Amino acid sequence: MAQLDDLAFFQRLARAGSLTATACELGLSLSAVSKRLEARLVVGLASRTTRRLTPA
Repeated sequence: MAQLDDLAFFQRLARAGSLTATACELGLSLSAVSKRLEARLVVGLASRTTRRLTPA
């Protein structure tokens, strides 16, 4: 079932066109959406510290 959830997540992301729009549609934070995407792709999209977020 997790794979179906992931597929629906990626489909919504593709339709929304951005992480921000996807986060708004799902009622999640941008951070939650990007972390989920990173976890599924097994790649870092950004470098996170307690003070800053920068592209990886």
